[in-house]
Amino acid sequence: MNIKLKKSFEVFDQVTWKFVTDAKKRLEEQKMIDDEYRTKSLIDLMIEAGLPEASVRDNSSLFIIAGQDTTLNFLGWTISVLATHPDVYEKARKEVMEKCPNQLTTENLKELSYLDALIKEIMRLQGPALQVNARYTFKDQTIVGNVCLPLGTEVSVDLISMCYDPKIWGDPLNVRPERWFPQNLTKEQKSSWVPFSTGQRICIGMTFSQLEQKVFLALMLKRYKSIKLAPNGSIRYRFGTLMNSPQFDKLIIEFEPE
Repeated sequence: MNIKLKKSFEVFDQVTWKFVTDAKKRLEEQKMIDDEYRTKSLIDLMIEAGLPEASVRDNSSLFIIAGQDTTLNFLGWTISVLATHPDVYEKARKEVMEKCPNQLTTENLKELSYLDALIKEIMRLQGPALQVNARYTFKDQTIVGNVCLPLGTEVSVDLISMCYDPKIWGDPLNVRPERWFPQNLTKEQKSSWVPFSTGQRICIGMTFSQLEQKVFLALMLKRYKSIKLAPNGSIRYRFGTLMNSPQFDKLIIEFEPE
């Protein structure tokens, strides 16, 4: 294993174990406090539920890797789109300034329908994952559409093609958040949008990730009148990774404060 990578794994392992030990210490200190006045983190809840320490550590690692990196990449792509589509930025900012004139609250965040639509549109164009894990047919002559598959056939979903299919989206290359308004959205479009997977295997961090995205974007829209790609900036894909990531060192943005 690469020495630098091995060292990074060791540091990461130390950090995640520290989460567990700190949580155990905090819970011990809060034993004398009524539950009504105690604040508990997700790690606290896992420990109180009796999960083995190793499981708590593994879950914490998963939340960091799967939860933070994907959200970071999405926000990078969102800023790329907003910096090159001033009309979309202006619409999103106008909504935020009207619905959230003061501080952000749980209630006024719910009213940001255009921002919700924008988040879904960027996820359609630049989803966090390039593909989902392959599955295998467990019985012979499995029927998928009009295709008959033999036992043991590897099946994978092409997420990119689904999100760029003109038969589904009409104008898939255009950035058009309005397509996500209830009166415009078709059943086929809704079922083709699966950035967090779906069914029993849907991402458990979906709601938290969407809230993070929404809060970050709302604060940015309130603070900056406009943003644009700097003359020495560019939007490029970062190849060789499992996730759909932009090259952040090339993504140079100019912000115009309010």
